[in-house]
Amino acid sequence: MDLKIWKPLTLRLFEADFVVARQNWAQTVPADDSSLRRPTYEGVRLRTGLVFNFGGAPPIPVAAACSIDHSEVMIGEPLHVSVSASNFSPKHKLTYTWASSGGKIEGNETGASIDTNGANPGDYTATATVTDPKEKKNNTASCSSKFTLKP
Repeated sequence: MDLKIWKPLTLRLFEADFVVARQNWAQTVPADDSSLRRPTYEGVRLRTGLVFNFGGAPPIPVAAACSIDHSEVMIGEPLHVSVSASNFSPKHKLTYTWASSGGKIEGNETGASIDTNGANPGDYTATATVTDPKEKKNNTASCSSKFTLKP
């Protein structure tokens, strides 16, 4: 039974093990003393103390997934893109950055609208970048969705 004090230190209140040991002295003990030829020892081992926890599991990589409401639209029709972030700390506020290779994109948090007025026909990409500013490592994930503008 362990009591976690803080991440690298645990107090072991107790650890109990049942121990069985069997020996074979048949070649050295005479045949008339059968209790000493193959003895069995049984007992209990009790321990307590401090446990130092080094290392640990590697952090789970953060991820982002993008989705777009229509993959093909006519020029002038609006598009809506959304992002779903995963494996970020739920206690931290995330920042979202949006970019598009075609049309004007305006994002707010997990969603963005793309204004396709004035854009040329072709294939384009909308990209979202999710960042956790409170983390130093493993704090950025990005994703993209492709869309096609038709004349």
